[in-house]
Amino acid sequence: MSELINKNINWRLFILISATALFVTIGLIILPSNSFSQNPYQPTIVIDPGHGGRDTGVRGPDGTLEKNVNMTLANLIAENLAGKYRPVLTRNDDYGLGITERTSIANAGRASLFVSIHTGGSYKYKTRGIMVCFFKDFSDTLSQFEEADAFNMDGHEMQVPWDEIQKKHLIASKDAAKTIHDRLSKHRQFSTSRVFGAPLLVLKGADMPAVFIEIGYLTDPVEEKKLNNNKYLSYLAREISNGIEDFFQKSGNPHN
Repeated sequence: MSELINKNINWRLFILISATALFVTIGLIILPSNSFSQNPYQPTIVIDPGHGGRDTGVRGPDGTLEKNVNMTLANLIAENLAGKYRPVLTRNDDYGLGITERTSIANAGRASLFVSIHTGGSYKYKTRGIMVCFFKDFSDTLSQFEEADAFNMDGHEMQVPWDEIQKKHLIASKDAAKTIHDRLSKHRQFSTSRVFGAPLLVLKGADMPAVFIEIGYLTDPVEEKKLNNNKYLSYLAREISNGIEDFFQKSGNPHN
């Protein structure tokens, strides 16, 4: 009799454990997650508002701070992308982040695209324009920077590369930069835009296609005024978002 009772208890225990495991599995499938999504129909795009906290970035003649402009534009881009894509900001408030922390967020979430937002600064009078950059080794682009002397190398982490992770995404990153640039260059509202490779350390550690967008020069009074205009920033965000969507439509597979 005791043997029979033990068998019944063991059988009931087996059923209970199996049922619990089944409910847990169902729960994991059904319940939403706050972690990065790898849903192939909703690519994750990490948007990086440059600078933050004590690192204010460029300051305009009227006191406009780059970190604030970057944050505003990043939020607008995220709003445009939400729904079809899963936008994630590297920071959502005024605090600092290390360069490697920014790309680490994208890498940990297996993002499909990394977009770093900045403004420019120059001592040269009337230096204006938008630049869209992809990563390229310093040795290959030195002559380009000598020609594009308006670029502020000191302000945007121009350093010797420390690893090779972004190199395998060079073609896709270049394509993303050109596609976004194509959208921006079609509109007269925006200053002359350029696209080229640059050894930007903030892109160096990204294990996915990555671009750096310098949306204008805060040191120029005309551009500073534009970058303080919410209507202008909304329009700029829309066209950058359209360029991102063009890139994904063109590439076909967002997880290349």
